[in-house]
Amino acid sequence: LEFVSGQQVAAFLNPASGYFEFKNGKPGTVVVAVTKEGPVPGGSGQGSVARLSFKAKAAGTCSLSIADVSLMNDQGQEFHSVARPISAVVVR
Repeated sequence: LEFVSGQQVAAFLNPASGYFEFKNGKPGTVVVAVTKEGPVPGGSGQGSVARLSFKAKAAGTCSLSIADVSLMNDQGQEFHSVARPISAVVVR
């Protein structure tokens, strides 16, 4: 797979008070960064946070995973999060 683009889908994170960034990291990784700036309250909600689009380089099956998740409250304190595995069937 080749990373094509990312899109914020979580309305509760209000991008007007911060920003989303999607970029290729080291080979095989995509970095998704979300932050708020200034004295604004944190977001609260449930559901999908972002949608990532990929381009198939070949047909087959691949494994995708979410790793190194770091969530913090508006005081900068990290809290526990759970990332679930993802699988995809690639059709070219």
